[in-house]
Amino acid sequence: MTHPQGFFLAIASLAFPASGNRNNSSGVLVNVSTNGYSWGSSSVGGGSDRAAYLDTNSTNVNPLPSGNRATGLSVRCVQELTKTGAKSL
Repeated sequence: MTHPQGFFLAIASLAFPASGNRNNSSGVLVNVSTNGYSWGSSSVGGGSDRAAYLDTNSTNVNPLPSGNRATGLSVRCVQELTKTGAKSL
């Protein structure tokens, strides 16, 4: 379901921006308003130029593809829940 301001609902009531990405070769912004990409915290192997990311669109959530780190993706702010409450990571 696409939101009029470029957001779409991917999981229950969570909204992810369809921010697209920067092409790592040309620098051109692509996939805006259709896909949302957010870097994960994991690299793919030591010394690799690839890292894990979250890929979302209006029909799918792909949690662990990997991409070239030169590709411009969004960064998600996250919090870790602890027994005493939430703490920022």
